Amino acid sequence: MAHPFDLNVRLEEDAVYGFDLNLPLNEFGAVDLDWLQNMSERRVDAPVEGNQRKRDCPDHVRQQVYQALLQRSKNGKLGKKDTTIVSQQFGVKLQTVQRIWRQGKKQLAQNIPVKVPNLKKCRSGRKPIPIDLEKLNSSQKKMTIEDVSRELGISKSRIQRYLRKGLIRRHSSSIKPYLTEDNRKARLKWCIDMIEEGGLDAPKFKDLFDFVFIDEKWFYLHQKSESTTCYPVKMNHTARAKTRTTSLGSCFCVLLLVQGLEMEYQLERSGQEKMCTSQFSYNIAPTHIKVDDPQFLEVAKQDGFDIRLICQPANSPDFNILDLGFFRAIQAIQYKKNAKTLNELIPVVQEAFLEYCPKRANRMFVTLQTVLKEAMKIKGGNKIKIPHMQKQRLEREDMLPLQIPCEPSLLAEAISSLPAN
Repeated sequence: MAHPFDLNVRLEEDAVYGFDLNLPLNEFGAVDLDWLQNMSERRVDAPVEGNQRKRDCPDHVRQQVYQALLQRSKNGKLGKKDTTIVSQQFGVKLQTVQRIWRQGKKQLAQNIPVKVPNLKKCRSGRKPIPIDLEKLNSSQKKMTIEDVSRELGISKSRIQRYLRKGLIRRHSSSIKPYLTEDNRKARLKWCIDMIEEGGLDAPKFKDLFDFVFIDEKWFYLHQKSESTTCYPVKMNHTARAKTRTTSLGSCFCVLLLVQGLEMEYQLERSGQEKMCTSQFSYNIAPTHIKVDDPQFLEVAKQDGFDIRLICQPANSPDFNILDLGFFRAIQAIQYKKNAKTLNELIPVVQEAFLEYCPKRANRMFVTLQTVLKEAMKIKGGNKIKIPHMQKQRLEREDMLPLQIPCEPSLLAEAISSLPAN
């Protein structure tokens, strides 16, 4: 008995009765049964379902595509429609199937196991913009990251990525001071003394608002040592030469660097006025006055002031804010001006001092605290790698810290490393 059907009702996929009027017909006008059989086999054998084509084919599917092509091949040759059929069967692009077949044939010709993985690994995405890094070897303005950024026309973060990848490297001819065991202990004790008192649970370094750093500096016409960023290809050899340091063509300066020091040293706390003690830090050069100099102590107590001298540890220029960063900043500006004579050097140093933005000195005080913290980790040594804190971004967001925290375990370990007396 024939089952009635309505031509206006859409045929369901799971319908038992009925047929699709869009089925292809053969040359006699009947339904093409071979086409129906191929469609049923395609639905059963296809390991990847769905008609949506993917941009990147997984490696296991690519291997299955190659196996399907290999089964259809005869004497190493494919039929006219084989690649099209396999492309529709696995839902991948025709060009991908053809590329997989060529890749497999090439490996068979070399008598090696056939593997057809995706070759886009590690090189997909936007292509890098080519940059001539060899310009760094011919340029003179490459002392700082900012100089390199301006020279190459790229961002400072990209320069940092190049440094991590080894495409460029930092090179310095300066030598750090040799430290004796007593020097290490004195440096470690100095770091511990820079921790705020009464904060053993959550120790922090002092904010240095009551510290004044004093130091002198010779400014030379030519650099005795130079730290540059260079392209490593041309740095395979190290130049050796005898150097001579002369006082000709140099400018002597004495500078003070103060962190928020005001002329009024009185603070109002709980309705009572207390005096604020200020400490002047300097190195122990023989020409400097002693800490207990009676003439200085008499003057330091006048007009209600309480000024004390403290000596930084020997062979420790990295513990003075001036040697740590301020002198370098001024010197970097001075070397760009290319002074040739002593008469030109003095105004150039003055211009460099005036050009430097004083607000940037806030970052140096944070850097000093990180240096003290890193020195504590290596028991007072000077082989320190200053950690990056993105201080410029923190300063721009008004989040630059005044004090760097110190882990209680690190402080306890440093205290235990010192002698009991």
